[in-house]
Amino acid sequence: MEELNQNKTSPTSVNPVFTLNGAIINTSFPFKSLIFDIGIVQQMITPNVGVLAGANFNQDSRDVSASPPIWAAYYQNVIKYTNDVMQNTKDVATRNNLYHMSRIFQAYAYMVLTDEYGDIPYSEAGKGYSDQFSLPKYETVQPIGNALNGSEAANVYLAKPFVDYLKNTSDPRLSAIAIRYVGATNGSGQTVAVGTKNAAQQIGMPMGKDNGTIVAQATADGLASFYDYSQADRRRIIKATSPVFLVTAAQTNLLLAEARFRGWISTGTASQYFSDGVKAHMDQMATYDAGSAISAGERDAYVSANPLAGGSELQQINTQYWIASFLNGPEAFANFRRSGFPILTPNPYGQPSNPDVPNGTFIRRLTYPTSELSVNTTNVNAAIAEQGPDNLSTRVWWDKP
Repeated sequence: MEELNQNKTSPTSVNPVFTLNGAIINTSFPFKSLIFDIGIVQQMITPNVGVLAGANFNQDSRDVSASPPIWAAYYQNVIKYTNDVMQNTKDVATRNNLYHMSRIFQAYAYMVLTDEYGDIPYSEAGKGYSDQFSLPKYETVQPIGNALNGSEAANVYLAKPFVDYLKNTSDPRLSAIAIRYVGATNGSGQTVAVGTKNAAQQIGMPMGKDNGTIVAQATADGLASFYDYSQADRRRIIKATSPVFLVTAAQTNLLLAEARFRGWISTGTASQYFSDGVKAHMDQMATYDAGSAISAGERDAYVSANPLAGGSELQQINTQYWIASFLNGPEAFANFRRSGFPILTPNPYGQPSNPDVPNGTFIRRLTYPTSELSVNTTNVNAAIAEQGPDNLSTRVWWDKP
């Protein structure tokens, strides 16, 4: 009787291959993607209302049930499925590839979800069955503040050239950006109680030190340990919720200053664009946090004391661009290579023995990833033949000596 009562056609388990396949099929965008996304970018729209109302009317139709939104489609039929696959393959050596395929595909699904909605459930999502997370927490999205408020919070410091330049010019942005945890001997010692924002007390970490040589350097600098060097303040300028700036008024005005100085434009004056750029970046500090705001009096006093001076215009403009591009690494790197400013001493680490970055020079580019070298070998080699060796010191096409 026991055998008769067993349903031979109802499976008790599913091969994870089929589960992942189902997840892949279910990533097809639901109809609401047409109503909103494609309409927002003005590729296809509809004049009809009702269940079709969306981008063409700037109308929210979250409660219309004619078609599931991406949220429901992805969490229910993609995230849940890929999580199930990972749970059932993570400890099975013969299913290692399937496990990682599922991880990759889940990452893609999360990318789509966060692009659509912003903050979303992440670490606890899709784990209602496996971990009993029926109400997963929402998490903020993949900027620099996240990394610098996480496990690496105690490991990144302001560099000495940056701190010294701001300190030596009495720049009020130093106290808006920096904090130093005086006397800290480890990460847990970096507490608010010992933190100082006083510009005069900021000490930048020298270039070219590793976690062995930095110990002696910290002692030489009169510090308790390397944890005592200045950092960008993660409670103000690099909070997880701080904005990320791609193109700013400060950068634009400084580029206009250079263009006017070079005679590429004929309106305005280089000195006015220059001062406007500096002011704009100082005003930008307040958008990170009220505690980073620079008063109008401090701002104007700095600008008055540091006008654009004859004979050093390009150096001044591009050094200020370096400051104004703080936290925008790619832009700061590109403009440094383009302009040659600010005047910096090459990083001494590994020199003169490093053949990839000759003594007294800087990194000029990043090298191609191993995956590209192994998979797209012919085309990578063609690029190398055209551009030069796949080295850090090779100049990119626009970076002329």
